[in-house]
Amino acid sequence: MWCGVLWVLAHLGVWSNLAERYPANAAKEGTAFYMRSGKVGMVNYGSCLTLTVSDSGLRLAVMLPFRTGHPPLFIPWSDFHDVCEKRVMFVLPFLQADIGNPVVARLLLPVWVKYHIPTTAT
Repeated sequence: MWCGVLWVLAHLGVWSNLAERYPANAAKEGTAFYMRSGKVGMVNYGSCLTLTVSDSGLRLAVMLPFRTGHPPLFIPWSDFHDVCEKRVMFVLPFLQADIGNPVVARLLLPVWVKYHIPTTAT
């Protein structure tokens, strides 16, 4: 049953759409940050994301045992659009970004991710 719930969340949160367009490459280059929170589409991922930043893009992976239906993603920085800072609950700063052109999904990530995006990408 748990696997079914995770699969449904992957489709509600558009993770599956992102996975079709942005499959992760085999190499895990970059610096990894574990147990991070974010939002993909409508689904919140609280402290279960691994974000790996590199010069070429951002790799997102969901930690085990929550990975069912959530293959790792690799999104090049050039596909981040309309990047801005958004406050959640009027206090916590997050980075909001539309992914793809046309837009495939909207991400809400830790605000520090914006410092890794090249200025030419947005």
